[in-house]
Amino acid sequence: MNEEAGSAPELEIIEKIVADAEAQAQKTIENARSIADSENKKTEKEAQQVQAQILADTEVRVKKLQSKEVSTARIEAKRILLRAREEAVSKVFTQIESELNKVREDPDRYGQSLRNLATEAVVAIGDREVVLKVNKLDEPFVNNAFVDDLRNRVRDLSGEDVKVNLEFESLDMGGGCVAASTKGRIVFDNTFRRRLERMKPQLRTLIIRELAKSDE
Repeated sequence: MNEEAGSAPELEIIEKIVADAEAQAQKTIENARSIADSENKKTEKEAQQVQAQILADTEVRVKKLQSKEVSTARIEAKRILLRAREEAVSKVFTQIESELNKVREDPDRYGQSLRNLATEAVVAIGDREVVLKVNKLDEPFVNNAFVDDLRNRVRDLSGEDVKVNLEFESLDMGGGCVAASTKGRIVFDNTFRRRLERMKPQLRTLIIRELAKSDE
């Protein structure tokens, strides 16, 4: 007699095959999960390393930028300070020019100043005969007494008896005078404007020195 399909022996075989298949499938799934976890961990570690490198590179760039910004700020601060000092120097020079103009308005002060400037100019020429040019507006100050006093001053300084020939200029010279040799080969401009120009380098040094003290 033939055995019916699905009899006990066959069912045991089928169940064993199914169990083995399920076990193999489970093992495959576990292996796959293990590989996936390993890959995830590896990927995560690599990601962390990449992130750390990015952060390190970013920090370096930030430090470089900060350093550059600090350097730029220092340069800008220095530029501002220099500009402020130049403006201060310019204001002082403007004030000096204003004070010089006020000297011309004071007869006593201007008369004395003109004597000093004329003496310096004549001595600078170094000739026995000198032409002294002054503005026509200053003619009241340049009289015979002025010339005699000037010659005495020059004699005391140089030991020479110098003849002084006066010339009056219609163009305003801004105060002061100009001395020249008789042939005009040697000229010493001792007007207020020119004298201030000659003194500017020295005055600038003094002004900046005083400004530096105030910055301390």
